[in-house]
Amino acid sequence: MFYTQKILPWVIAACLIITSTTVIAQTWTSLNGPQITTNVKDISLDNSGSVVYIAERDYVLKSTNGGTVWFVTAAPYTAPSLVLVKPNEPDKVVVAKNGELRYNASGGSEDWELKIDDPNLVPLRLIAAVNDNNVMLLGRRYNVTGTITIWWSQLGGNDWSPVPGFNAGTDINDFSAIPNNTSGWAVGTIWACGSAPPSPGGQPQGNTAQSLSTNAGLWFSETYGQIWTAYSHGNKNLQSVAIVPRNHPTYYHLYFAENIAGGNDILWKDINRSNPSLAQNIFSGVAEIRMVRYNKNNNTIFLATNDGVYRSTDAAGINGGGTWTKMTGLTDLNVQSITVSVNNTVFAGTASSLYKSTNNGDTWTEVGKMNVSSFTANGSNIWTVTRDNSYAARTTDNGAAWYNSYIFSAGANVKSEQIYRNPNNANLFVSGSRNNIARLYRSQDLGVSYSEVLSRPEKS
Repeated sequence: MFYTQKILPWVIAACLIITSTTVIAQTWTSLNGPQITTNVKDISLDNSGSVVYIAERDYVLKSTNGGTVWFVTAAPYTAPSLVLVKPNEPDKVVVAKNGELRYNASGGSEDWELKIDDPNLVPLRLIAAVNDNNVMLLGRRYNVTGTITIWWSQLGGNDWSPVPGFNAGTDINDFSAIPNNTSGWAVGTIWACGSAPPSPGGQPQGNTAQSLSTNAGLWFSETYGQIWTAYSHGNKNLQSVAIVPRNHPTYYHLYFAENIAGGNDILWKDINRSNPSLAQNIFSGVAEIRMVRYNKNNNTIFLATNDGVYRSTDAAGINGGGTWTKMTGLTDLNVQSITVSVNNTVFAGTASSLYKSTNNGDTWTEVGKMNVSSFTANGSNIWTVTRDNSYAARTTDNGAAWYNSYIFSAGANVKSEQIYRNPNNANLFVSGSRNNIARLYRSQDLGVSYSEVLSRPEKS
């Protein structure tokens, strides 16, 4: 049982001023609530669907209960672009941002180990092979020094090196690994898609495509990414790709999204690897198709777009992808990332929040908002804490924009109970507990940062 308020009477006394009041008619305005997640760029799940990592604007966040409660990893990693958990060992995690890639074998509890240190690195996609989780791939942006743009790890993210022989001058935007080990398909099959990088003369992306699969298009490997072969569609700048099995011993569909400058993007379906000219334009209803992801359990394709999430429920059929439905329930339609778990749970990350569906996209719940347990205010400045997560949030404009502050190191039973403001100075106090220890945190800079100033065991 918490008794943090009882051990901190001097804080309460210092922060509360009681005055007589007169009841009058009030006008209330709904404020935008604070977010735990903002600008969700990448989402990664373990095989159980319980452990989830996201790369959002400020930190790598982690959930161990399928996205109900979130916290910053104990060793914070700031401003991530990508995150990838090893599906069968969720304590092993890879993160990347411009200039570096790091690895962690403790679920973020210990320091992140630097594995790639390259000022030219712009990471674009991370994946793990489905049939061998030790194999991971990194797609990166091409630069004029001729950097190889596919890197791989054979030790679950603990080692990284460029793939020898992959010399295509392309930005590698996405990968798709064969989703199971069905007889007749090479279990090491992985596809990559890319777009032509900007030319040295400053032309827009895509203007340097020269020949078949030289600067854009599709590549495939049947050796877990060791050897790559150019396939086709080299005149298309491709943003995302998904492998979809068919009822056929050797064939599968490829769904891939083409970026169209100045127009709506196109989703293509390649139904026969022996004749890529048969690829079909099956969807072009939005300006940007950012990710294509497949749920093999329900034979469903999801699209993350600038206009929400779209779904087709007959992905593997010969006429698969012929019908698309825009999912309802997302209040922010600017979807930047999407991922599907083995139990039909779908996460969609947007510019302002994170959404979760537990029924293959039929309905969605926003899980990126902060569940405010206490707040204090001074004019247009508002400070809040949430009982379930290690966050305080602050706004200086009545909720038009919120900024998060990291309070606790992650641990068992993380709770934030109350936040108090000293009216005489810039001090804020948060009472709460972590690991069954009652704690007091203080901010001396109007909520930008907090430090622990008192702790003692809780009463049982």
